[in-house]
Amino acid sequence: WWPWLDKSTCLLDVTGAFPRSLFSESELRGTRWVAAKSGSRSLPSVRQVKNSREKVLAVAGTSPRHHSGRCGHLYATADLPTIIEHEFANPLVRSTLQLYPVDAGQRLSHPSEAQKWADEVDPDLAAPMARSKDGKDFFVNELAMANIDDLGQVGLVVPTRWFQRDGVLLSRACPVRLRSTSEGQTLLVDARDSEKMEIPLTSYVLNVLDLLDPEVQRQWALPSPDKVNGVICSDDPRTPVDLWRHAVQNEWRVRGNGKRVYALPLWLYCDDTSGNVSKKWNKHNSVLFVLGGLPRHMSQLMYNVHFLSTSNLASPLEMMEQISAVLQDASTYGIEVWDCEHQEQVLVIPWVLAFQGDNPMASEFASHIGMKGKYLCRVCHARADESDRSPGLAGERERLAEFMNAVFGANVLRVDQSGRARTKAETLEELKRQEQRAFDGAPSAVDSMATETGVKDKYFQHYVDKLQMRLNNWREQEKRLGGAMPAPEEMPENIFNPVLQLRGMVPNADSPFEALHVVLLGVVKYWWRDACARQDQRGKATLTTRLSSVDVSGLGVSRLRGHTLVHYAGSLVGRDFRVIVQVAPSVLHGLLPGPAYEAWLALSRLAPLIFQPEIEDLPEYEKRLERAIEDFLAATALWTTQWFNKPKFHLFVHLLKHIRRFGPAILFATETFESYNLVIRLRSVNSNKHAPSLDIARSFSHLHAVRHLVSGGYVMRDVKGEQISPRQAGEGVLSLLHDQEFRDLMSMSRLFPQTRAGYYHPLDSKAPQSNKSETASFKAGVSVDLPERVVRCRTIILGNEDRVSVGMYVAYALDEDTLHGALLVGHVEEILVDLEDGRSDGVLLTCCRIGEPLLPYRMPACHLEDKKAYIPFDRLVAAVSTIHNCAAHGCTPTRTKVVVQERRETEEREDEILHTVEPMDRMLNTAQLRNAHLFHRIVPRPRFPAQAQASVIEAAIERRVAAQHEAEQRRQVAAQRKAQRGGRQRTRTRRDGDSSRVATPALTPTPMPTLANLQTTEGGGIPAAVHGVSGPLRARRY
Repeated sequence: WWPWLDKSTCLLDVTGAFPRSLFSESELRGTRWVAAKSGSRSLPSVRQVKNSREKVLAVAGTSPRHHSGRCGHLYATADLPTIIEHEFANPLVRSTLQLYPVDAGQRLSHPSEAQKWADEVDPDLAAPMARSKDGKDFFVNELAMANIDDLGQVGLVVPTRWFQRDGVLLSRACPVRLRSTSEGQTLLVDARDSEKMEIPLTSYVLNVLDLLDPEVQRQWALPSPDKVNGVICSDDPRTPVDLWRHAVQNEWRVRGNGKRVYALPLWLYCDDTSGNVSKKWNKHNSVLFVLGGLPRHMSQLMYNVHFLSTSNLASPLEMMEQISAVLQDASTYGIEVWDCEHQEQVLVIPWVLAFQGDNPMASEFASHIGMKGKYLCRVCHARADESDRSPGLAGERERLAEFMNAVFGANVLRVDQSGRARTKAETLEELKRQEQRAFDGAPSAVDSMATETGVKDKYFQHYVDKLQMRLNNWREQEKRLGGAMPAPEEMPENIFNPVLQLRGMVPNADSPFEALHVVLLGVVKYWWRDACARQDQRGKATLTTRLSSVDVSGLGVSRLRGHTLVHYAGSLVGRDFRVIVQVAPSVLHGLLPGPAYEAWLALSRLAPLIFQPEIEDLPEYEKRLERAIEDFLAATALWTTQWFNKPKFHLFVHLLKHIRRFGPAILFATETFESYNLVIRLRSVNSNKHAPSLDIARSFSHLHAVRHLVSGGYVMRDVKGEQISPRQAGEGVLSLLHDQEFRDLMSMSRLFPQTRAGYYHPLDSKAPQSNKSETASFKAGVSVDLPERVVRCRTIILGNEDRVSVGMYVAYALDEDTLHGALLVGHVEEILVDLEDGRSDGVLLTCCRIGEPLLPYRMPACHLEDKKAYIPFDRLVAAVSTIHNCAAHGCTPTRTKVVVQERRETEEREDEILHTVEPMDRMLNTAQLRNAHLFHRIVPRPRFPAQAQASVIEAAIERRVAAQHEAEQRRQVAAQRKAQRGGRQRTRTRRDGDSSRVATPALTPTPMPTLANLQTTEGGGIPAAVHGVSGPLRARRY
């Protein structure tokens, strides 16, 4: 049971490492009492368990330490190099880790296949070297000799980037030319695009160390590798050659000293969470990370989320001081670790692939003023105000065009700099201008400079505030005593955001679109609350009934609770909105104005593309996504442009760029990190609050140690913290990994997925067996050899873990190519399992024909044909969600549903929708998120409104002007009625004179203005409520 003393000590200690079921000290005492009463002997005391824990932490802990931040706060951080060392020594992690960029052709499913890692980042960070089978190392930007064609011709080349294709390691390389000069032969690197080549690792013959050998130089008649004196970059012979700026030997060859050198990208995350279980907010900022080379199914496991730091005092950027310093040091010198795959020491270079977090935190890490500022976007220079724009309708056109121009591209109405991307160099330059202004004696001017540029550094603001305080104190003293202005305090070398110092990290470009907060907790939340707020009592009852009755088969969710989703719309969470966006088209028809419903439909067509986990054909996907975003923003504008007062709508214009740069959007969604808030909160609750940052860090160090040891990870220290040869924990500790209950408690079950494919439930559990002659498949006469004895089933699990029942719809393939072939849809009539081997045989389907989109849903019709087919189990691809055409058949609620309370049926009834008219008149639910990547193989997605930007903007302005006029008419009518009521009251209260009623004027609302009239009126003509955010059409703020 090493490093624990014995079994009892180990089992009691690991109870404090369960991520979601953390045992406190009192609960540990209770567990010990139960074990003692159950007959266990020689149990260690709680104090002995805690003493033993210290030894375990010395072996495999993360060594958390206190740090004093420059802003005056103490906080603790885990040791990042130790965590990386353990991950390379963990067989469960190392075996799945991708360490090289990948050329996957048109496919995109992993960040290694996306642009940043594969093409943009420094080659030393992407993949600095490759080792051949004969043990030679070839580093980027070094001379090497390789076979450069199929004829065996050998030549000098310079590998510039290593990558994998179909599992084969290759390099992009530049040929090297010999040039004779008066001083002898020199070398020129030919870096022209037309001359670059791809060379597999197996074609390399000599590396730079070989070429430095004088004997090799004489044998091949080559100059020394230090004779490279230029780079050819242009086909124009008149263009002078550039300087060669690389050393003879790559710096990582020197630092590695014979070791393999790997680059390790990281997903960095920061967010705030409450450290209390109660509703009282106790803000803790936490920094976490996940290894970027893990496949998607691994990176989304809680097992692979690593804790770095938390504090209820220090700001996120103050905590990043230490973390950035460690990352900078590691990117300069590397981290020496023991690689359990190669059984040797290697050098690792960690770098930040991207930052994940909600929008306010992303803006803070990018030194951006935030989405409420004048410049609302951290990615580009889009503006939120109306300054510097033309007056009236022309200014409104410019505002809308600027908001959407990254999508519509060249169709913008005005060419400006609003869509220009923000860069790290630009941000640093602006911060230096603010620094100069502050130290020139005007720190108060920094805020106005930040407003005018959108660059605001909260870390730098600390020093500005200190300077302002000193100036204020000096001014008070000057009034009384006089004296010279004080000299500035001694400042640290870097007073700007520490994230800006990270190598390979461009915060503005590397804080991608976050689907959870922008889509689910953004647009869907806004629109759902708006939809519920529009309903009167009858409308809410109808919406509740539709939600409770909607068919969710194929969506992978349980039946919906309509009352909760409607009456508690303000308290819903992300998983609720994930369901809502999939069922909204089928439940909202007839309850919203036409433009609002069309916007919902556009969102439901866009959401499946955003949450698509894998992209099989990137160019085709880009076209579909770009069109979907265009239609979504156009439909939103045609509903009301007031929604564009919400800055999250603008972020959709950057989505496509971020997918190209990092991979499918689901890779950088933050659901996994957000779910980790509970793990942090439990450790905060179990702290005595005297040193919460260190207590929580030590608790996570214990969790990490137990996780590493039971995973079979190798350690290089003994219980005294002294260096030892790599070894694993004892056999008893390793055996815990085979305990299913323990894996569940440690959140490790999904590391060993157990497929349920083929599991079934018989139609009749008492008499499951049937002769084949009794089956509907046999009676239908389908040409297939059925087993003699079969089991007719109610449900069965498909290969992708979808549950399919009789009466559902499935997608299937006609041939064995279920991954890329054309797909068809069928209605499940019968499910059969071969009784002899207990394996699924196939299903009887009624074939479906996919028709044209039906209004108002704009979803393709799914017609049943008079044709049956028996499809083998291995050709069933996925469950398909369908919805009934209620709008055409006028489906209304009936009070027939039995109310169940306390798991018992009552005599009460509630409304439900039964679809008694044409129940098989159905449509494919193209809003389905699960298996959404299959729909383009079944039917193309319809588009609406599919208009050019200019026409969208004109129509949107017309709608807005018309809505403003209608609102003004309602105000006038209301004011006149109020005046009439006041006149009648005065008449009734007269005590003398004529008591006849006062004549009331007719209700005469003003005529509606036209666009032409508005454009020619003084001051631009457009009402303030139409131009800005004031007035009755102001978007609800949630």
